[in-house]
Amino acid sequence: MEDLIHFGKTNFALQLFYAPCLALAKLSILALYHRIFRISGKAFNWAIYGIAVWIVLWFIGVYLAVLLGCHPIHTYWTASCAPTYTTSITTSVTNIISDIAVLLLPQAQVWGLQMPIRKKIGLSIVFLMGLL
Repeated sequence: MEDLIHFGKTNFALQLFYAPCLALAKLSILALYHRIFRISGKAFNWAIYGIAVWIVLWFIGVYLAVLLGCHPIHTYWTASCAPTYTTSITTSVTNIISDIAVLLLPQAQVWGLQMPIRKKIGLSIVFLMGLL
């Protein structure tokens, strides 16, 4: 029983670190895009800001779902309290949407550059390496 409690506490701690780690990684990628494509125009900047807001709202939602999912909190490791199926699917789908948005955002900028098509393909592949 003591091992299950230790596992439950570890799992709860990991859930608390999951959302901020993903959100901060994606926000840093968006900051990199903002710095690389500085001259691209207002539409691109608004797209960056919009995706950043989406990511921050996703983070807040996931964090609240974890913190408010079980009452009192110690039931995470003393009872069989787990996130609902709907919560898991919702957070996963919204996370995947933000992943796709972050990966596809620079593609229009890359294909608008004045360089040979082979270099554009190579640069697109570099930006899409996040798919792996």
